[in-house]
Amino acid sequence: LLDLLEDYEVDSALLDLGTSTIAALGERDGGGPWRIALRDPSDGERQLGVLALSGQALSTSGGYERQFEENGV
Repeated sequence: LLDLLEDYEVDSALLDLGTSTIAALGERDGGGPWRIALRDPSDGERQLGVLALSGQALSTSGGYERQFEENGV
């Protein structure tokens, strides 16, 4: 997707590709890399830290979002 955006001469974009994947093209409005907060898997209201992305993608994975319900359990 980043290559496609560059083909269309888009020089700045942040793509939210679901709950676990972000892609950053260029710099954010006002300059500088995109700042992406990483959610704490044990407390969704907190963040573990912030990463700076430019021309990169980030994907995370965690068991805390993997569950199913069967017969109400």
